Amino acid sequence: MENEEHAINQNTVIEDLKSIINLLIDKRMMYLAPEILWAGMSLAIFTGLLVLSISETIKGNDPNEKLMFSMLTMISLGFGEIIGSLSIGQVIDKAGNNMTSKITIGLIII
Repeated sequence: MENEEHAINQNTVIEDLKSIINLLIDKRMMYLAPEILWAGMSLAIFTGLLVLSISETIKGNDPNEKLMFSMLTMISLGFGEIIGSLSIGQVIDKAGNNMTSKITIGLIII
């Protein structure tokens, strides 16, 4: 019984992977792929630099303590990103894409 369930789960995982690959090579997705790549790279680079900046501004001599506090700050940033993405999803559901774009641009200007 467990082997059958495991085989069913494997088939769906393989099918899911195939559908993801098909999505990535779709012509419509090719226009979005560079944006996704840029967003991922810039987030990784700037977040990595942020850790160094935070640890440099913390007073004290212990590098391990500085790193610990900068990592705690990054955990807070991660929670903020999760809460923000969930919140913006709710706004999109209630107000629509156009209004959400206007709200987001307004928040960026502020």
